[in-house]
Amino acid sequence: MAQTGPRAQKGTGTPRPMHDAMRSRAAVDPIVLIVIAAIAVLAVVVILMTSASPPPVVGGVPPDQCANQTLTYVNQLLSAQGTVATLASVTETNGMYRVNVSHLYGQVPLYVTRDCTLLFNDGEEMGAPQPGTTADACADRTLAYVNELLAGQGTASLVKVGEEHGIYLVTIFYQGRQIPLSTSPDCALLFSDGLDITAPPPTPTPTPEPVKTDRPSVDLYIMSFCPYGTQAEATMKPVVDLLGKKADIRLRYITTVTGTSVSSVRSLHGAVEVEEDLRQVCIQTHAPTNIWAYLTRFNAECYPLTQNATVMRDCSQNVTASLGIDGGKIQTCATGTEGIGLLATDEESASENDATASPTLIINGVVYEGERTPEAYKQAICGSFTNPPPECATVLTSQQATVAGSC
Repeated sequence: MAQTGPRAQKGTGTPRPMHDAMRSRAAVDPIVLIVIAAIAVLAVVVILMTSASPPPVVGGVPPDQCANQTLTYVNQLLSAQGTVATLASVTETNGMYRVNVSHLYGQVPLYVTRDCTLLFNDGEEMGAPQPGTTADACADRTLAYVNELLAGQGTASLVKVGEEHGIYLVTIFYQGRQIPLSTSPDCALLFSDGLDITAPPPTPTPTPEPVKTDRPSVDLYIMSFCPYGTQAEATMKPVVDLLGKKADIRLRYITTVTGTSVSSVRSLHGAVEVEEDLRQVCIQTHAPTNIWAYLTRFNAECYPLTQNATVMRDCSQNVTASLGIDGGKIQTCATGTEGIGLLATDEESASENDATASPTLIINGVVYEGERTPEAYKQAICGSFTNPPPECATVLTSQQATVAGSC
């Protein structure tokens, strides 16, 4: 579920195959992103209500019929992209239907209520299934889960919990906002808002025309620990190698800055991500010619170590040193007011451009909505030159490593 934190969606930017096409249905509050991440989706709490049984399934639809209805709805959403999904399989699990559809380069797991009304992206696993669980018991479990994920970034509280379409609907209160979430009836899976597949799909937003300049300004908004952000960085790297001297291609970091200290910065994946955001923004400032080489090495060697902050920091320092980057200068920047100021500037830019999801690609102020491949990125940037340079004739790979989502 790390991937659902939608807006309609200036905020997801970059390609939006399946997950993002589904998410474009409604505007997304930035805070929802705090509960939905590629790796961990921040979750749920509950109200003190009494409930004696798990939510009943009313008017169940046979699985094959529901799978076909789901596929029809998904393809209506994808029609604006000119792509089509196919049905791979449907199974009954966790008190819901799991509908796997094939799209572009992989399979996308979707979950549908057994009355075939609400459709969700892949859920975040909260633990072993608890068949027969009550609303209150599920509330306790999800509250503990979300607040464990939120450790160091505040505490969520319950607004209400209810039962509808055979699942639990939970509304939490976090950072001044109410956030609606859902759980499977066995309280094993956590979801963000679902799509009502019985309602007509939304009218697709027309693709905006590119704004052309002599030297395009390209901003890739990411979170350093978002798996979809690191994927976008890898996708952009060959484009930077090709066009980096002809266009201004920058990374911008999605954080919230409330003061002048490192502890005043909040990022979706916690304090360790904040530290890495600061390192990267400082490397981009003080060693700009090395930032993409650093990202390539960090994402391959250090990012897999994020569960051990000490080992990961050592790895980052080793990569920095091996690239000839002045580690002392980066450390001073990352732990001082300079780094905080750089993130604050990125936060202001993200706010101005409604860039709330990682990754978001904005070219000359226009949100990119195409595929996440080096060739697609290149074409979008080349289409924003007043006079495209000769490098634009170079063809890059069109291979997309994974189905794209966002944090």
